[in-house]
Amino acid sequence: MPDIKEPEIESNKRNYITKKMEKVKLINLDELDSSESNFKNIIFSDKLFIAPYTNLGISEHELNPSDRLMFFNFCYVCARNVSLLNVNENLTSNILNSIPSVYLGGINLDAQSFIIEIEIRAEEFYLLIPENGILSEYMWSVDTIAYCKTNILAKKDIDCFFKNTVDVFYKEYQECINSI
Repeated sequence: MPDIKEPEIESNKRNYITKKMEKVKLINLDELDSSESNFKNIIFSDKLFIAPYTNLGISEHELNPSDRLMFFNFCYVCARNVSLLNVNENLTSNILNSIPSVYLGGINLDAQSFIIEIEIRAEEFYLLIPENGILSEYMWSVDTIAYCKTNILAKKDIDCFFKNTVDVFYKEYQECINSI
């Protein structure tokens, strides 16, 4: 298994900016809030699940220890050694299972997919934060019109991020296979 280490982060008053692609272990998945986030191009195999997100919220975690949400411009939610994956109305309960489920959702930006909610069980969860990933106290909007104080994501940056998901998946998948 690859080392998951402290992220190298540069800080200013309201944002944290990664200097390179960082892998951050998630221990308590209640740290994440995907309800106001956007996703697209989810990739899954028996070993690895990767969901690219914009505006994913996080709190009560080493990156944001407060109970107030902060939001990533871009990140990937990753799971290794997946034992269960349910989509939309096929969600199951956590009763009588030793591995707890994680529930993800958000707004699906893929017009070809009808995924709304995801339930997943896996041995390990982590975030991949791309180079120049930003964690901000303000939400990230994919719209050009903001209804509250927010950061605006450029359409070309969003498109590029989602297109890179396949490359990230294959790199992580190779690491996963090599660690066996």
